[in-house]
Amino acid sequence: MVFVDREEELAWLEEGWASGRPQLRILYGRRRVGKSALLDAFAAGKRRIIFQAVEGTTADQLRDLTAAVLACEEDSVLRAAPLVNWAQALATFARMADRGPLLVILDEYQYAAEADPSLASQLQRWWSRDVSTLPLYVVLCGSYVRFFERNVLTGLVYGRHTGAWQLRPLGYRQTATFFPTWSREDHIRAYAVTGGIPHYTSYSSIRAARWPGTSPTTSCGVAPSSIKRPSFCCARNSKSPASTILSCAPLPTAPRGPARSPVVWGWPLTSPPTYAPWPLSTS
Repeated sequence: MVFVDREEELAWLEEGWASGRPQLRILYGRRRVGKSALLDAFAAGKRRIIFQAVEGTTADQLRDLTAAVLACEEDSVLRAAPLVNWAQALATFARMADRGPLLVILDEYQYAAEADPSLASQLQRWWSRDVSTLPLYVVLCGSYVRFFERNVLTGLVYGRHTGAWQLRPLGYRQTATFFPTWSREDHIRAYAVTGGIPHYTSYSSIRAARWPGTSPTTSCGVAPSSIKRPSFCCARNSKSPASTILSCAPLPTAPRGPARSPVVWGWPLTSPPTYAPWPLSTS
């Protein structure tokens, strides 16, 4: 996928790296908005550990983190005796940073924190006691907006992080750059369908077909798996899931047929989709 825009976000990340001081940055936002792609672009050319947590036990997390550390720098001792707890992992980061600037990205941080509820307090103590003079840049990244707002921004890390950014969807002009040969009218339609979410611009149904007269799924331009995700998105991303779910209620039945087909997001559809393809918060 093409990486576009995000100049302001990249500048924010680079400013901390150039400072030479310890940085604890927080980057969060809904799924598919481009957080990992942004961090990959920022990490390019830097000495880095990139760890993406998955749902599982702390032992699962530490096994994957050991592999991520070894991918950054070979360590025969660590290879023989993998990480067994987060205190050891944090000490390893500090030891590596003592040898030179180090970027540590903990992506999908919420999974690691949910598997080990003590992680936030360990991170707080480690950052206060051991990192003050080290060239260490840590990014906590995740896609559960509610979790970050309730447990990270106002949790134990509050007052210690050096910056936080909620990554938003792309704007209309930025979304249009994914479709350089399309007309302005089709750019508006593409933005209405994708909502500025970079991942959705890669669907073949968006790129392959023109809008009127195509099948309902193609007209919406969003894969069925995306249409069926509203309750998941509400539970993980919204400040008020109950009010958001109401906005994802089934669309009302409308008369069928070419003469009286309803218009949904600018397309005349003979079979309207069951759900709006993304949740629209009412809060």
